[in-house]
Amino acid sequence: GNLDRTLTVAEWGSPPPWLMQGFPGQVRQISWSMPTTDSGSPLIAAACAEGITVWERSQKSTAGWQSRVLQHHRDRVNGIAFQPHTLTLASAGQDGRIALWRNGRQLDQSQKVFGAGVSCLLWSPDGTRLLAGGNAGEVGLWRLSRRGQGFS
Repeated sequence: GNLDRTLTVAEWGSPPPWLMQGFPGQVRQISWSMPTTDSGSPLIAAACAEGITVWERSQKSTAGWQSRVLQHHRDRVNGIAFQPHTLTLASAGQDGRIALWRNGRQLDQSQKVFGAGVSCLLWSPDGTRLLAGGNAGEVGLWRLSRRGQGFS
């Protein structure tokens, strides 16, 4: 991430780098997906202001990276993380909500968890639990539902 509201992705031994630009403010956090998409590249998510920009490398090598903006939070997004071994993205915001995004594209679940805002989140290494910290010192732990549909 650069101070001029851009991100640069450089592939080792394959210049030139790809410059991602157009962010409305400071990029607060970046997350890579662990599995790759059909293009053979991971998804890259960047939290900026109230939105999340998800970049995906086009299958056409000349098209570069394509972006889409995920909007749901009503205040600054403080944390993002891809669930290990999936393309599910979790986001946490100053609005006190945690959201789950299916395939880094579609809102799957959203829940207000802390009144003073969510400051950070982290998946367990096996991807079955999500840990979040609140701005007022709270800590929450959620388990993936046995039915595979959200958290309990």
